[in-house]
Amino acid sequence: MRHAFLGFSVSAVLAGLASACTFSSPAGSCFAGNTSEGFITCALSMAPVVQPSSHTRTIVYEAPGRLRVEHGQACVQVPQAASNSQFAFRIQQSETFPSEYADSATIIMNGWKLRYLNTDHHVQGFGSSIVNVREARVDGGLQLQWEAGGVIADKNGDDPYEWCYSFTLVGWRRSGFDAVAFERNLSYIKAADPGNVSAVHAIDGSARNVYGVGAVLPQGFAMMWGDQTDRHVLQAGFDLGQHYGSGTGQISWTTRALFKDNDVVNDFYIGQLVSTMSYSAPEQYHPAEVLLDTGDGYIPQQNRVNLTPLDGDSSCSAVGDSTPSLVSYRVDVPYVYAVPVLAGWELGYVCTDHHVRQIGAAIVDWRFEPRADGLGGSLYYTIEQALGDDSDNINYARVSIDVLGLKPLAQ
Repeated sequence: MRHAFLGFSVSAVLAGLASACTFSSPAGSCFAGNTSEGFITCALSMAPVVQPSSHTRTIVYEAPGRLRVEHGQACVQVPQAASNSQFAFRIQQSETFPSEYADSATIIMNGWKLRYLNTDHHVQGFGSSIVNVREARVDGGLQLQWEAGGVIADKNGDDPYEWCYSFTLVGWRRSGFDAVAFERNLSYIKAADPGNVSAVHAIDGSARNVYGVGAVLPQGFAMMWGDQTDRHVLQAGFDLGQHYGSGTGQISWTTRALFKDNDVVNDFYIGQLVSTMSYSAPEQYHPAEVLLDTGDGYIPQQNRVNLTPLDGDSSCSAVGDSTPSLVSYRVDVPYVYAVPVLAGWELGYVCTDHHVRQIGAAIVDWRFEPRADGLGGSLYYTIEQALGDDSDNINYARVSIDVLGLKPLAQ
């Protein structure tokens, strides 16, 4: 038995763990003797390296002797998701922080968008991830290095597509913040579970934690139908979940994912990648409400995604404008230094399932304004959210954020 589609690293992991298949792609050799974590490292390292078609990066704010925070986006266009000789792609990026600002650093995947380039299609699977994150000491500072990539494909995997991702870089000096990027590239898999009566799956994760509750930060996800078919999409969603202490030196969390068409349930695989921060400086805060910028003032909005499966109604028609939308928010936080983290998203069509031309959710721009009294500040952030086909069937979108707060050792 052979899979028709071998997607980006996590999707490939999920398909491969479900059955002892031999892939025609060279990534098949990565299955031998590897755990899911080992497979991800192996398989992505075999993907071809390409150059971004576009790339931007800006300094959001910085404090000499303490930290520098940057935000960026990159996009890649590729001719297909998979072939017999290769699968997906990877880009290799880095950032060098001057020693004045950082001797430690981490990266957060703060959003993604995928788009078929020719026309809308069915979907077999999609995902976006940052992997192989590592630090290197270089002349004059610290270099953070990483690889990243993403995929969307129907069962043939032969359609050209564009992948874009948003990322936030946080670099800090250990003399100013008691913090360390403790675990990187942690991978958790929820295999297909035939007979599951829900279109929502849950993944339990845990990690070592040396001191304090710490923070769990997203680095990627992937989801794919369990029977290797492709389908319309009605809803897709992901919620990182809140973490908690689960014993000495341990933190745990439960991530939820939603993926469905008009059927009550079709089984699917889901995977996630995360990193953690530890020690006393990092805190993760989930505000119950954020403030939506209406242009005429800010209106409180619940900061959550429901991930409630809906019934598709093929007799309903809601045609209008399905182009990506930009939505801006503000949230007031009790930190001197703060970073927004895209922790959850839910994208769906209003009436019934459809083809997909584009799908995604990303923080595309943000800034932090500290209060003059040093007792906190306000995060302003803009989300791009998209789900659409070529017929302009109307979508809905929900997102939620966490706030990564960093407490300095001394004011």
